[in-house]
Amino acid sequence: MFRSSSNRGDAMGAVRCVNRTVLPISREDARGVKGMSSVEFDLNRALNRLGGDRELLERVIRFVCDDSPQFLGQIDGFLDAGQFDEVERMAHSLRGLVSNVDCLSIERESRQIETLAREHDRLAIAKALPGLQKLVTELVERLGLVLCDFQAA
Repeated sequence: MFRSSSNRGDAMGAVRCVNRTVLPISREDARGVKGMSSVEFDLNRALNRLGGDRELLERVIRFVCDDSPQFLGQIDGFLDAGQFDEVERMAHSLRGLVSNVDCLSIERESRQIETLAREHDRLAIAKALPGLQKLVTELVERLGLVLCDFQAA
């Protein structure tokens, strides 16, 4: 199991890592412990899809951590501008991005926003966004810890 501690201000802040050990990815670390988190992901499946290439997995995780908050910001901006086609496109991009780490909860929420954008349902999207933002923030924080462990290994 990963043993990590970090100091994070927010999902887009820098990660500071202290005292971690890792190798290989355990089932609990890869999926998260049920009941402890609303975000689960499966890094073992992702690693298998990448042919066991841990360096490539690390790059994928970095993309998820860097781009997911940006996609959320764009969704919010396009929603404010009433550009529902762009909201749909950004939600679809977010869904595709997090699918690389098998994060089903964010995939599900993103798909819902895609559907609502096709229906031009601004109010429903606005109600759904805070939940999606919470999930993305948690995913980025947890993946940041995984990156710390990769760097220490």
